[in-house]
Amino acid sequence: MYAAFTTEGTHCIGVATSTSVTGPYEPAGNGQPLVCNTNNGGAIDPSSFLDTGNKRYILWKNDTNSIGSNGLNPTGQYTRIYIAPTNAAGTQLEGSGTELLQNNPNTDGAIIEGPTMIKQGSTYYLFFSSNYYSTPYYDLSYATSTSPYGPFTKSSSPLLVTGDYGLTAPGSCDIKRGSNGDLYMALAAWSPWASNAHPVRWLYTTVLNLDGNGGASV
Repeated sequence: MYAAFTTEGTHCIGVATSTSVTGPYEPAGNGQPLVCNTNNGGAIDPSSFLDTGNKRYILWKNDTNSIGSNGLNPTGQYTRIYIAPTNAAGTQLEGSGTELLQNNPNTDGAIIEGPTMIKQGSTYYLFFSSNYYSTPYYDLSYATSTSPYGPFTKSSSPLLVTGDYGLTAPGSCDIKRGSNGDLYMALAAWSPWASNAHPVRWLYTTVLNLDGNGGASV
């Protein structure tokens, strides 16, 4: 899955397939986007979620902040995270998108983005980032539900914020379950040696602990 600019200057999400992990890759669906919402800024940050029973979903963020500011765009819309079912290969939608979360300007600033979902026990964890990644307010948060379609309840505090473990602006995570059942998280944060003249974001990894009842820690 990937996001790319359209001729209208907004993002859409596509899927490409290959017979080899090293490629070459060709767009699926006759080159048509999998998710595209140009009227509301487009769609970015795709991620795939495989539920129990091998049911696959796609998550994404509508990019309304690209056409607005201060938490609301000119048409009065927030940034939102969506989910939709797909076929087993993740190349075709099998239903319409369902809104899971929208940004709260008081706690999330103008943006929520980078959705990643995983299930632990009977609880679905939806991880996302808030605020602008270029500021120290960028963080990694999560919400929980008993269904992939929600409703989701945000945690009382973010999982990671600036200052935790010496990180600055942590966020934009992905999660992998190891063969031993442990969960591993990859996330981005500014390098401690970055400067305004030479900004550098690094990739960090950590073990993720989920209690299956709504609690999370690293």
